Amino acid sequence: APPAWLAHSGLTLDAAGFIAVGPHLQSLSHDFVFAAGDIAALSDDPRPKSGVYAVRAGPVLAENLRRFATGQRLRRWRPQKTALALVGTADGKALAVRGKHVSHSRSAWWLKKWIDRRWMAKYTKLSMPPPPAPRPLAGLQPERAGDAAIDPAFEAMRCLGCGAKTSHETLETALQDAIVIARDLGADADLLPVAGLSEDSAILPAQGGGNLVQSVDVISEITSDPFQLGQIAAVHALSDIYAANATPQQALAIINMAPARVDLQREHLTQIMAGSLMALAESGTLLVGGHTSETDATTVGFAVTGTRSHAPRPPRLEDDPVLVITKPVGTGVVMAGAMQLVADGDWVKSALTSMAASNGVAADLLAADCPVMTDVTGFGLARHALNLAERCRYSGVEISLSAVPLLDGADILLDKGIRSSLHDQNAASVRLAQAVTDTARHAALFDPQTSGGLLAALPRARAEDMVGRLRAAGQTGVIIGRLTNAWTGLYSAHNSAHRG
Repeated sequence: APPAWLAHSGLTLDAAGFIAVGPHLQSLSHDFVFAAGDIAALSDDPRPKSGVYAVRAGPVLAENLRRFATGQRLRRWRPQKTALALVGTADGKALAVRGKHVSHSRSAWWLKKWIDRRWMAKYTKLSMPPPPAPRPLAGLQPERAGDAAIDPAFEAMRCLGCGAKTSHETLETALQDAIVIARDLGADADLLPVAGLSEDSAILPAQGGGNLVQSVDVISEITSDPFQLGQIAAVHALSDIYAANATPQQALAIINMAPARVDLQREHLTQIMAGSLMALAESGTLLVGGHTSETDATTVGFAVTGTRSHAPRPPRLEDDPVLVITKPVGTGVVMAGAMQLVADGDWVKSALTSMAASNGVAADLLAADCPVMTDVTGFGLARHALNLAERCRYSGVEISLSAVPLLDGADILLDKGIRSSLHDQNAASVRLAQAVTDTARHAALFDPQTSGGLLAALPRARAEDMVGRLRAAGQTGVIIGRLTNAWTGLYSAHNSAHRG
């Protein structure tokens, strides 16, 4: 039966209620509407509903859409008169029907399986020719071109989202060098920033007490859905405010649009802004302005201002602080797998859903304990955990590999050697407290996250209760490790890191 919405679509339908189309698969009433497959009915040359006809119409449909958009003459579809139908009979055999001829045999069943498997392989065994390896600044001497083994500039495919940001080491070194240059040129030392990247946001005193909290975040086009891109970018930018135990108040948009026809660019921007406004409104944040420009690729970001009344309390040594995370890890590798055509569609959908999910509810629950928090983003879980340890005045962290929640498919892709282009730089920025084997779960610690979860340092005595409250509210809540002064850097354990 045709879908019910067709009756209210205004399109011309056949007697059975399907879209009536002509020989070019074009609606009889609306020349800009095309249809093929079971939803369509050929007016001049009817055919029964069959997957064979739908598949054969596909190339003609695709070509005619392009021809119509470019003002070319449309191609006529000439369907075959009859088609072979194979129907399994649950006894190791199948019915083979073509026209008036019918047979029932095992060979028909094997033919059906062969056809079905070959068809599904087109969607599950995708091949992508390897892109040529880039040669940035190829004329430079190798020793002056950086470490090509971990330099994303030498990657054949660059990742998007937070996988496209500069590394922790690059940013930290550049900031330190810039401060030195500015000071040497006479800049007032009191107006220069404090070197270091452990803080997620800028904390400013507010009139009447408390603090203003400011942060800015920009991501590249991690999804082709502009509405969802706007959602993810806004949620991602808000997380730094939540991580500072603050409440977001206002936001400024920073949007770079790829060149396109004016009407298409306008529609793309409209969808980005609509998705952004939905996410900002959900958090109680007012969009008060922004800036747009045109560049080679689309990026979306927000400068967000929030307020807080109380500063977080770093856990004391006697608290035996543990680490609690509020989202699974793996967005970088899943989206890298999608770009390489090796990620299952459900994995990608799950990753995008996770990225679009706000940290607001988790932040509200965690704020009751006023812990020191960070959001897990482009530098990866390990680097963000060490930054958190530094802010809490601890020298090291222990992370239980088996406890870290992973997105669907992340471990499979990591096992296959799939890595985000920022992965190796993230790994290089982390001091390891022991020799490790590069297993999938260890590799996940360096996977760059876009709109990842919050990572909080809580006293052990209150952590289990907090995990229970997070889960009761529909959030992820997992104790994945602890802070320590027993060593410097990261220790990754295969057993539980939050033992008594």
